[in-house]
Amino acid sequence: MKFASLFLAVLFVLGTFVVPLNINDSYGDGILLFTVHRVAGSGDVNTDDLIKERCFVHVQIDVYSAHHGPFHRNNPDKTFYPGDAFDYQTTTWKDGCGEFWQPCPIQSTPNNTVPNGPNCVKNSTFGNESDSGTGVIDPGYAGGQISLSKRAMAEQWVCTRNDSGWNCGWRTVSASATQAVPGRLPDLTVDMWTVGEEFTEDAGYTSRNLDESYYVWDAINVVHNPFYEFKNDRVGTIFIEYEKIHDPLVLEDEFFCDAAFCVNTMEIPGFLPWTQSFDYGGGNTVFNATSLDDIGEHEIIYIARLYNIVPQIDEYTQSIEELVVEYFPIYESYVYPVLRDDQRLAFDDRIGYSLHYFGNESTDANPDDVIGVHEDRRSKINDYFYSTWGADPWEFDFIDGTVGKSDFSDDVQLTWDEAHDVGIISNEVPVGKSVEIAGELIPTEFPEMVPYEVGEHGTANFLKSGYGKVNFSYDGILDVVLDQEKKIPRYENATVFNTLESAFFAGHEVSFLTNDEHMYPESFFHNTIRVTAVNSDGEQDDSVNISINVIPREEDTEGTLSLNQYVHDKIIFDTDDDGFAQIIAGLDMDGNDIVVVNDHEIYPLDDLAINGNGFVSLEKTRRVLSSFTQYDTILDQTFDSNEVTDISDKYLLDTEDALLPIPLTTGLDALSPYDLEITGDNGIIKATNIVEHPWYDFSIDYDYQINMDDSNALDIKRDPANPRVLIYKYDKNFGVVTSLEINGIVFENDDDGGENMLPSCFEIKSSGTCIISVPESEYLKELEIVATNIWSGTAVVTLPEIDETMLNPSPPNPITSIFDLVLYEWVVILLVLMFTGWVLYKVFRNIWKSQLDN
Repeated sequence: MKFASLFLAVLFVLGTFVVPLNINDSYGDGILLFTVHRVAGSGDVNTDDLIKERCFVHVQIDVYSAHHGPFHRNNPDKTFYPGDAFDYQTTTWKDGCGEFWQPCPIQSTPNNTVPNGPNCVKNSTFGNESDSGTGVIDPGYAGGQISLSKRAMAEQWVCTRNDSGWNCGWRTVSASATQAVPGRLPDLTVDMWTVGEEFTEDAGYTSRNLDESYYVWDAINVVHNPFYEFKNDRVGTIFIEYEKIHDPLVLEDEFFCDAAFCVNTMEIPGFLPWTQSFDYGGGNTVFNATSLDDIGEHEIIYIARLYNIVPQIDEYTQSIEELVVEYFPIYESYVYPVLRDDQRLAFDDRIGYSLHYFGNESTDANPDDVIGVHEDRRSKINDYFYSTWGADPWEFDFIDGTVGKSDFSDDVQLTWDEAHDVGIISNEVPVGKSVEIAGELIPTEFPEMVPYEVGEHGTANFLKSGYGKVNFSYDGILDVVLDQEKKIPRYENATVFNTLESAFFAGHEVSFLTNDEHMYPESFFHNTIRVTAVNSDGEQDDSVNISINVIPREEDTEGTLSLNQYVHDKIIFDTDDDGFAQIIAGLDMDGNDIVVVNDHEIYPLDDLAINGNGFVSLEKTRRVLSSFTQYDTILDQTFDSNEVTDISDKYLLDTEDALLPIPLTTGLDALSPYDLEITGDNGIIKATNIVEHPWYDFSIDYDYQINMDDSNALDIKRDPANPRVLIYKYDKNFGVVTSLEINGIVFENDDDGGENMLPSCFEIKSSGTCIISVPESEYLKELEIVATNIWSGTAVVTLPEIDETMLNPSPPNPITSIFDLVLYEWVVILLVLMFTGWVLYKVFRNIWKSQLDN
């Protein structure tokens, strides 16, 4: 305590001291922000040389937070922006002292912060003992000290001793206090950006190109956000406004966040709702280039002005440049039947469109853009226009369900089925739409991005150059082309003309992307092979295991192509674009299998095989094509006479050279050589037969029967008119006979023409009869006859012996014998009679005409 008293005594002697005040966490609700308390003077002093009467002068300045409604007019760190305000109070008083007392007027720096009085002169300028009011920081404040000052004076009786004695009088005691008010500048800045804030179209596509350019009608979404210290804390007193200069772009919609935090969802027709959060002063504005005249680079300027309730205290200008570009998409396409749909006729398969998008071309019409094909600009496919024609066969008709034979086609329409991305296709050989364009490609900056995306409502979109595909369905077109009751075609060469379009996009009502025609192949691509094992009673025999293996004919291997290989090679021949070949055929340049996203569109290359007991059914799909060298005449109309002068020589080339120059749909009509390897195994006997199909017919289903039973019936007997001859009738259940044994003498089909040769009619499926002579040594004997079919099944019959007199019967009755003729003999007789009738008609007609002329 002695030390503290001594410290205060020293201060009194010095004449002034400061009383500190802890005001941490004092912000809020008009409480004290700053205070200063100054004291001058001293207490009673009585020494041998000095006498003072007690006199203290006190000056205190208190600064409080001011308010605008519920909002503080200072920053959270107790600093003040230009235009801010504070409440203040000054207090002066004396303790002891004489009668003289002079509080001075309050002073401020700058001198307009509070109402200033004149400078303090003793006995001249007097102020209030206590001042209060509101101080306002000049809106034009540009930095420097801000302070309040207050002074007060009193008089103290003081006596001092000198050589002549005591000298006493009133001396002035003055106390001054200055309180600094910390000011700061807002230093306003504004950020503007568009990247990452793009709108999304209704179909799900980003309304901007990857290279950050825009098309006409795109939503140019500019997001802005101001920055100044304590922005969100000063909501309610510090305001910001924007002046937006954007001509010729049209302002479609805007949002301004007027609170410390906002979440807003903006809805613009044609786009999905866009939601974003902002803090104070932030927001977004959607601009739109509404005309093709707006092509070019445009500067969008924001002038931000900051206000402190009323006066402007800061200003900042920011701008952003956005490029609006032309829309001239560059495409190539390849149209094909989607054979992996595996329908019997291609009319029931979908139509596939494999697309190669090169990019969007920029011309000198846009002086602000780089001329060339930009790979990182998008193209949308959202519409199509088609018409379908067919020959009936003399003239072409519309058959698309709108015009023509509406009885057949009213409800038949081409419809968008689905679109697929195909991943990232890399060309083994660079592909250009043309030499000029290929030399002007602007390389993509996104090589690892899948270029193609599929949206809603039957649409697709290329984000950048690359490949994609679209499939169309044409349900019911087969019923239009083919009369299902009469099984005859109404139309030939049915062809779909289809144009893919961008509709109401990029400033154009319609942009034509591709123009393709697809003539349906009229051949069959799918059928069914059924094999049934039967016993002697014709019932299914489940004890027989059946297997089928379908393989291309070995002897024709050199003259055949797999369907995939043909389609692959044909595409390369037509387009030099191996990307199409990879998508459609699933083969690379060397014909090797590759993995394609969403699978390729033709058929797998594996051979088909199946097995089962008693009955098996195999769905067979065309997988190989034959050379055209054996049926050249159908190609007559496919070659350009200017290119091929000797068509017959062209046909004699190998398969690929013969097929590639002709249209794909004609090439798909090539026949398919197959062997059907059918095996039956009943556990005792295993038999395999190769059914050769040099020109496999997919227009019909194949039914085969296996009979491996050893107790089949055999319909064979002696000819009553000639017992030296046996008459055999074909038994469908047993099948064709490959060998016949008469009392141990074997008759077989011998290509070399052996002595005991089985007549060929035994190996023909027929409802007629076959005749075979009984060996001379066996004429009169009992005959034990054993027949064997191709599956090693057997049929046995025993015929009784006969008398020798029966060997010379009376001549046969020609009337009854005629009914024993076999089917092909009847056909021959009928043809001869028809030809004879035609000749007689021509002769008599000519005679009659000559008589008329005379």
